[in-house]
Amino acid sequence: MDNAASAFLKLGARRYLVISIAMVAAVIKKDDAGRVSEARVAVGSCSAAAQRLLGLEKALAGVPARNGLGARVSPEHLAPLSPIDDVRATATYRNDAALTLIRRALDACVESH
Repeated sequence: MDNAASAFLKLGARRYLVISIAMVAAVIKKDDAGRVSEARVAVGSCSAAAQRLLGLEKALAGVPARNGLGARVSPEHLAPLSPIDDVRATATYRNDAALTLIRRALDACVESH
């Protein structure tokens, strides 16, 4: 995506641990009016494979791309995810962590753009 801002955030038990508790990648592109023209949000380590949150991406289209964009993310947007309980984290913790990381990533995208 040309003329877009992106962010990647990862939560793990150690800084260089390959296996994450949750990770998020986000890309936001603004139009000339300062609104989200395109959004891409993907979450890893919260399902068998990384997943884009298409419902969230659609919900972000057309909204003002400004500080606080992450507050538009609700737990319902994470419904496609299927986190598991394991030695690193519970499913509930992974879901909560993913929500926080998505919000932070979206805010980072609009702050840097």
